[in-house]
Amino acid sequence: MFVLGIGEAGKNIASEVAQISNLKAVCVDTDGCVPKKKTHEEYEKSGPSVAKKLKLPKDKDVTVIVCGAGKVSGLTLSLLEVLKNKNITVVYIMPDPFMLSKTQKLQHNVVFGVLQEYARSGLFESMCIVSNKDIEAFVGSASISNMYEKINNMVANFIVSLHWFKN
Repeated sequence: MFVLGIGEAGKNIASEVAQISNLKAVCVDTDGCVPKKKTHEEYEKSGPSVAKKLKLPKDKDVTVIVCGAGKVSGLTLSLLEVLKNKNITVVYIMPDPFMLSKTQKLQHNVVFGVLQEYARSGLFESMCIVSNKDIEAFVGSASISNMYEKINNMVANFIVSLHWFKN
């Protein structure tokens, strides 16, 4: 199995998964193979070319980690198209709506809605929805500067545990 992290949240969690386990991580964000774009729609249009550039492992199982509020999440559908012959588990990071701009809320609604429809249609083996707000309650007291680091670590541990229990 390998993990595919899309966007900043996905990349950070996938990297954490790779550090604490023997799972491979592929990260798709603007600091790697994806040129910066201005809008969610521009990322969606560039999806097929980004998908062709990726060197994905041959593993049959993949866990895709994405938060739909980010612009880079516009690549999600194109990347899922490349993965369609694999056993896909999606870990969707539910952002805190209070922290989102109007545009980010719209992006989240689009990505989350499409992924839910895909899950209902059986395209995914499973879809796990992880709420940043709820995980923050588990993390407890942490400074603002390292809150997301602690949340990402907890989600990464969840993914590794999920993989361990499956196997």
